[in-house]
Amino acid sequence: MINSNIVYEYFNNLQINIVETLQLVDGKNFINDSWQRKEGGGGTSCILKNGNVFERAGVGFSHVLGDICHTQQVLLIQKQQIESGRLWVFHLSYTLKIHMPLQCI
Repeated sequence: MINSNIVYEYFNNLQINIVETLQLVDGKNFINDSWQRKEGGGGTSCILKNGNVFERAGVGFSHVLGDICHTQQVLLIQKQQIESGRLWVFHLSYTLKIHMPLQCI
């Protein structure tokens, strides 16, 4: 069985490492915006605007807890892949837009 806390820590640390590396490359800091979901989970969006290298950059990580429909729940419990009808979903994404050396008019 997969431990969701270990997965959370892995992706959270990966986001932190990506942001720290990009800050070293660019020389400017990201702005962080964290949010929580009352049903469970949350996330952090890290944004950089008008940097030295990047015109815009973003690194987002979210983790959301949700319910599984009864049919899937029974099947996954039978396969011993879950213990309950709750499911964690993890998402990590990034987008980088560098400054263009030549501007088109």
